[in-house]
Amino acid sequence: MCSRGLVKKCFSSSGITFATSDLTAAFLSHMRGVYATSLRERAAWISKAFGSYSNDDLAAFMRSNLGKWGAEFHYESLFRGLDL
Repeated sequence: MCSRGLVKKCFSSSGITFATSDLTAAFLSHMRGVYATSLRERAAWISKAFGSYSNDDLAAFMRSNLGKWGAEFHYESLFRGLDL
């Protein structure tokens, strides 16, 4: 996505993040179908639910909820100790 200009890398003292580019919206507007619609809906929900969270807030949320989510995070222990 970066090599095609659809996503921009942003470097800061806290690490590397990714952001949309001027081409992102135009590209996404051409995606159709059930999967693309579902993906848009989920992205909108995530943005609404967590958009105001800081990195520390997100890390705390993940730590406090991993035990409740069950088997889909069976391998989460591989990531323990990483700065989410």
